[in-house]
Amino acid sequence: KHIITIEDPIEFVHSDIRSLITQREVGNDTNDFHTALRHVVRQSPDVIFIGEIRDYESVSMALSAAMTGHLVVTTMHTVDPLQTLERIINYYPEDVRDQMAEDLGMSLVGIGSQRLLPRKDGNGLYPVFEILRGTPVVQDAIRKRELDLIPDIIRAGKEEGMITFAQSLANAVRNGIIERKVAENAATYVEEFNLALEGMRTGIDTLRDRNSSSSSRESGKEGPQRMQMKQLLKAAIKWKASDLLLTVDAPPLLRVDGELHELNLPALNAFDVKQLVFSILSAPQRIRLEREKEIDLALSIEQTNIEQQSSEKTDSLKDHRFRVNAFYQKGHLAAALRVIPQTIPNPDELMIPSVIMDLANLRSGLVLVTGPTGQGKSTTLACLIDRINQTRPCHIITVEDPIEYVHTNKAAIIEQRELYADTHSYANALKYVLRQDPDVILISEMRDPETIAAALTAAETGHLVFSTLHTNNCPQTVDRIVDVFPPNQQSQIRVQLAGALSAVIAQRLLPHISGEGRVPLFEIMKATTGIRALIRDGKTHLLATSMETGSKDGMITMEKALEELLRKGLISRETYETYRTPH
Repeated sequence: KHIITIEDPIEFVHSDIRSLITQREVGNDTNDFHTALRHVVRQSPDVIFIGEIRDYESVSMALSAAMTGHLVVTTMHTVDPLQTLERIINYYPEDVRDQMAEDLGMSLVGIGSQRLLPRKDGNGLYPVFEILRGTPVVQDAIRKRELDLIPDIIRAGKEEGMITFAQSLANAVRNGIIERKVAENAATYVEEFNLALEGMRTGIDTLRDRNSSSSSRESGKEGPQRMQMKQLLKAAIKWKASDLLLTVDAPPLLRVDGELHELNLPALNAFDVKQLVFSILSAPQRIRLEREKEIDLALSIEQTNIEQQSSEKTDSLKDHRFRVNAFYQKGHLAAALRVIPQTIPNPDELMIPSVIMDLANLRSGLVLVTGPTGQGKSTTLACLIDRINQTRPCHIITVEDPIEYVHTNKAAIIEQRELYADTHSYANALKYVLRQDPDVILISEMRDPETIAAALTAAETGHLVFSTLHTNNCPQTVDRIVDVFPPNQQSQIRVQLAGALSAVIAQRLLPHISGEGRVPLFEIMKATTGIRALIRDGKTHLLATSMETGSKDGMITMEKALEELLRKGLISRETYETYRTPH
């Protein structure tokens, strides 16, 4: 190979080994970078090294050389790959930046940003890197000038050889190469570094390397707010809570068996809550939270070797993930963290009736699981998807916000897509889902007319579609779907829904008579000929009556289901009276 370098000045002198190396020095061998670059391609190089890109002209010439089959290596004084890309594009006039981004996206091989930090043992400096590779997804983001996606792409790009500064710093601290304080001072985002050091990962990253464990770290070095968050999450697991709530002017709260209990801790102030929440968010997530005032994400915590060896097995976090919703109230940050087991529960242990699990045998139609927040809808759907996954060779695609239960391929091939990480919106994902050859589609929630319409279309065209709605009973679910649409479309939607619907399940979790745990209550409406006719004709007020007479088809009303639980001694008379009449 022929390597040509253009340097100011020449620092390291290379001798020919397997390549011919021509080293040119600005001031001695050429008047300036620009002159040398204008002629370099005519000198038959394979590799061109440019000591530094400084302006529009040198960027333009370097890019031109890269696009004509040469490997071009250069340097820039920027702090990370994102700033590097922004700097390169901004060298160009506004009217040509789109075309320049196209060219850059096409030719970029990678960007490596580095910093030298003092070693812990005092023996010199240690390099830490942030690495961006020119993968197809990176090239596409550059071409579209969607540079805000780059940090998340790097975080998710471990398999392609990418790594963030935070991850590099955390690795160096864990391996005892640099001091934690040195790493914190060098980190662009201290919170993100601490997140990586603690083994906490959020969003789609929680699904990567699920079987890996963190390295041992120095004892006694954890930041207090991160240690506290871990302890709060451990408390939620220990007390078998469904949720952990953080809000200003109250201690951390656990929801156990549907009831809120305060932890024996001081009330949190605004700073405490912000520190706790920000400790589990990446920098882009913090930006999105502050811009949109709320965010949903999944959180996973890896155990350190020390924790894995601990005798406190009941406090283990390794088998749990957490669904996090952070939001603002009264001008202050607050958060609700839902506990999600890593393993999908056994439906028999959850007392899910066989008539519901048999819905996994359907080949098409729309199945809706409804109920208030925190009543087990996601768990019921996870059990249904897992049953299909175990018994049927098919293609399952889920669109979730965020991914809660993680499925692995068994009899089926299953692909789980997370909002904002794998797709920009439900509507966007569903726009293309039918082209991805699915047999089964799970939509974690039907939030708007576009999503509902797409779900109906998918069910009508021979796919089995599962989704959820926040409604209290089966008849109300039908009304809610229809009412979402403008009056001039409602008649058509009734017809579509009547044809596509297979079943609606409304569920609640009630306190067990023993005072420990909760009992599921299910209302089940199956789309028999009579039910379809009532939906089509807009006679939803008669659905409950039809359900009462449809027990032979597996249907049951909320009232009848409550009576069954009372008769079996699973709930108290007080609970029965509380839930018998809707409030």
